[in-house]
Amino acid sequence: MSDIGGKSMQKVIEAIIGGTTQAQALLELLHKRTRIKYGDETIQAALTSIISKAERIMLRFSREETLMYERQIQECYQQMAFFKAILGIKEDSAMRIIEEIGTDMKAFLTASAIVGLAGLKSRNEESA
Repeated sequence: MSDIGGKSMQKVIEAIIGGTTQAQALLELLHKRTRIKYGDETIQAALTSIISKAERIMLRFSREETLMYERQIQECYQQMAFFKAILGIKEDSAMRIIEEIGTDMKAFLTASAIVGLAGLKSRNEESA
């Protein structure tokens, strides 16, 4: 199983972090389709090992870091909702706008100020 992002694999990781090391107990946390696809014997063999306390701590740190990034990504999507509501602004463009100017519009006294920052202000230039 190369994808550890699924719900049942997350349950296995949480159980290992919590100190469960018995392969049978971990196997029972997996979804039935996963067990059928790979076979209980193969999965048990993969889950049978000695995991030290230090390794569980490192796994917990890694899991906490992953959860932090997931929360930050969700927050970015929530912040983008404003820009996605503007006709013509796609998700990627909204992310770039937020990256450049942030979400606090108080810094821009007028709409003209933010348009000027983006370099989109029209000019009155004529050539002779």
